[in-house]
Amino acid sequence: MTQDSRWATGRRLSLLPTHQPGGGTGQSGTGHRSHATAPHARPGHKTTETLTHIPHMNIKHTLLCALALFAAGACGMSSRADNVVLTSTSATYPHERGQWSAEQCAAWQAEYGPIRGINCPIPACGAVSQEEAIAVCARLGYNSIRWWPSSGSVDDYIQDVEQWAAWADKYGMTVSPVFSFVYGLYGDKGSETSLRSMETWVRKITRHFRGDKRIILWDIWNEPNMNDDKTEGMMAWISQMVKWMQQEGCTQPISSSIVWDTGVGTNSATATGKRLMRENTERLMDVHNYHDYSCQDGFNQETATMYTRLKRLGDRPLVCTECMTRVNGSTYARTLVDFAKYNINFYAWGLSACDPNWEVKWGRSTFYNWDPMFHNALYADYEPYNESEPQWVKNFDFQGDFAGAEQGAEYTEVWSPRRAWRWMQHGESKGLLCGSIEEATTAVSTHKDDHLYNTVAVRVGYKAWGGNASTAKSRLSTLLAAAGEAGMTVIPILLTSDDMGSDASALATYTHTLANSFYNDRRVQAWCVYEQTQ
Repeated sequence: MTQDSRWATGRRLSLLPTHQPGGGTGQSGTGHRSHATAPHARPGHKTTETLTHIPHMNIKHTLLCALALFAAGACGMSSRADNVVLTSTSATYPHERGQWSAEQCAAWQAEYGPIRGINCPIPACGAVSQEEAIAVCARLGYNSIRWWPSSGSVDDYIQDVEQWAAWADKYGMTVSPVFSFVYGLYGDKGSETSLRSMETWVRKITRHFRGDKRIILWDIWNEPNMNDDKTEGMMAWISQMVKWMQQEGCTQPISSSIVWDTGVGTNSATATGKRLMRENTERLMDVHNYHDYSCQDGFNQETATMYTRLKRLGDRPLVCTECMTRVNGSTYARTLVDFAKYNINFYAWGLSACDPNWEVKWGRSTFYNWDPMFHNALYADYEPYNESEPQWVKNFDFQGDFAGAEQGAEYTEVWSPRRAWRWMQHGESKGLLCGSIEEATTAVSTHKDDHLYNTVAVRVGYKAWGGNASTAKSRLSTLLAAAGEAGMTVIPILLTSDDMGSDASALATYTHTLANSFYNDRRVQAWCVYEQTQ
């Protein structure tokens, strides 16, 4: 999502042992957390530091490595693991570090376990405090929060992160702050003055929270422009921001949600210049941070595609910091099945129905009674939208046990009782069963004025259309138009006994094409997947 749709107002990680000379600031947490630890239990662990000494490495070589890293950061090019500065010889930046190694990434992931995160848990109403909303997140099974802190000034930002980190820590959670100030500082196309202001903000924030294990991940630029005249400038700024944070010894993983274009595939040979520029910048990050609201695309192949695409840029942990859209089938169940399979951490979008109306599909009027709910886990009264979803969150684990819930299985999409009863409130159905679309079209025309029937169930089987989903879709669209004018609805019957001898993959493609074409069409009263006609 872009900043325009955000709400701006949110554990800790162990890298190498670190400390802050002179007392430091921002180290308000002292706990070490394993993902096996109970949500409200935090074993004590005092953070200490020693600057790691590298034997048999001369200072000149170390400085050359540092210069190589600076050059790579300034021009947006990749810096590989063999160029990482493991200890600093700089008097100006005594805490300077390089890009995380594979070992550091693995240690971070092992310490925290799978991230089960949520974005922007806004209270449903004024009677619920922000801390209470965060407590609800913890009870639902989430263990981390991502949000846009207040950015009136750098001190406002720091204060907001401190407050949210304290709340989250109280309930056994971590936080992942987004650098919400970058949009205002960059402006139209950025300037040298703005860049210096950005440096002041980034360095001060990094120093303040160095060693703070409540912060699990930094997202330094949310969804930078992909394919316009701002892309190159933004990538240059992001590269420089990474370097500043490394110089200040950032102890949390540095990331940016640069990759938020889904469905582009993994073939770099077809990539545009701007995409290659973005991918080069992504190579600078400690972990891969991306967005995907279409995990179900291609019969749930989207996650595999994104995994391959990002791993090609560097074998680093993956964190999908925005996901979960019910209306296109990318529900909690379907999304988390694949995330477990590919060891992907996640942050779902939205806690409860609230002022920003994230429960309403993009572009829809808020007065339109849209179902299913677009984002969010809860209704405004904090009742779960689907009783099974909190269990998916609580039980999420890498390569976890999702027995009985294979991708696309009925269990993954079962309606909650509340939603089923809401559907029943449309009133009783008085319908006709028609053997073909032509028969149904005639029935609609015949009864459009006598009001004897308010729906027609029609067989649109695979064999009846020779497997041609395009033709079937066109004819079904015509029927729906006629039914809508007559004040009637349609119940398509996708498959019958006659179709059962056909190729399974062909049947899947056929039914997916029809259902995906009309899944949000109010003239479709319901779907009948299969009718036994023999």
